[in-house]
Amino acid sequence: MNTRVDKRPSADLDLMSPAAQKCPYPLYNWLRTNSPVYKDPNTEMFIVTSYTLVEEAIRNPAIYSSCVDLARMNVAGSGTIAANIIDEQGFGRVPVTSGIDDPAHAKKRALVQKFFTAGYINNLNPFIDKTVNELIDRFAARGECEFMTEFCVPLPCIVIAEIIGIPRDDIGHFKRWSDAMIAVAGVPMSAEEERVTAGHVIEAQHYFKAIIDQRRSSEGGDLISHLVAADYDGRKLTDAEIIAIVYDLLIGGNETTTSSIGSGMMLLLEHPEQMELVKQDSSNLRNFVDEAIRLETPIQGIYRMTTRDTVLGDVAIPCGALVNLRTAAANRDGGIFQSADQFDVTRRNAPLHFGFGTGVHRCLGLMLAKREMESAFNFLLQRLDGVGYATQFEGVEYIRSVFQRTPVGLPLVFATAKQ
Repeated sequence: MNTRVDKRPSADLDLMSPAAQKCPYPLYNWLRTNSPVYKDPNTEMFIVTSYTLVEEAIRNPAIYSSCVDLARMNVAGSGTIAANIIDEQGFGRVPVTSGIDDPAHAKKRALVQKFFTAGYINNLNPFIDKTVNELIDRFAARGECEFMTEFCVPLPCIVIAEIIGIPRDDIGHFKRWSDAMIAVAGVPMSAEEERVTAGHVIEAQHYFKAIIDQRRSSEGGDLISHLVAADYDGRKLTDAEIIAIVYDLLIGGNETTTSSIGSGMMLLLEHPEQMELVKQDSSNLRNFVDEAIRLETPIQGIYRMTTRDTVLGDVAIPCGALVNLRTAAANRDGGIFQSADQFDVTRRNAPLHFGFGTGVHRCLGLMLAKREMESAFNFLLQRLDGVGYATQFEGVEYIRSVFQRTPVGLPLVFATAKQ
């Protein structure tokens, strides 16, 4: 059971403070033990940090709706300018699958479900393993690499491009495009930065529109071709609807996995005894993946909007309120996970984490993400010996965001590499 913590954290309850951005966990711990449903006086947003209360809200979509406007989600205080420009110059903001409720959510999810089944991913396994080893080959002989840019970013981008049906030569744009959409939802920006961000989103939308046009005249077996041909309530999907689905999958297919691979390597380097457990016993690999996601959750919170007056815990929440279900805080709840702040690759209940959500909106690509991480660390730990941080490395820095937790750079060195 959690005990009360009376000392307020240095972050002073601000998710965007430098202290919270560097390490949000003292703040989460204080909130969870003192005010598990906390109303932020600046944003009027309710922040939920208790595992049981986060789960209660997620599993009650009738009251806690996923229909939340992107610009409203940006509690960092920006995003409106970018959102308006996207509306005016792009294909607008058709709600993505993760941002709508059933029955529309279930119908759109069903359109792409077959591309994320166990059978489909099993067939993709050789491609994933081949891609992992090709990326390692690029830096194996050097004895060093910038792990985020040379491995963590390209791996999921290449895999999701294969599924969606986008030329591999174009994946260099993916990170910029997905970063832009996430920025609208949770990154503090100046007016000029918002205009640049909107430009990236619009560029991506028009790029996907051109791919859609190609598939309308010459279909294939990829996901975009499937969406072009799909029947949706007796009609074809519009270009804007297809773009929204593809953009949602692009973000979910690369941002979270990129973050988790980077954080997973960081955790292993900082806990060498845990790295040995994974290297010496491959049965620990799968559990390591869940434990890494639990401890360093890539998407720190998910947003909901109340559809009626309600009570969560003992806190009254009015209709139309923005609720931030802080899954990263729930994943360190000591009432669920013993010694919750410790990294333990043998933790039996690690899979109970909310890193992939739960309920009807549980991450569609969770099996794919886990498979990519398992393949990545299987070959990284097999092929690279003596892995450590480069001597010039001064510590992990993170993207400044209320939404995600992604290492900016991880320069690594290693003694030997097996071909």
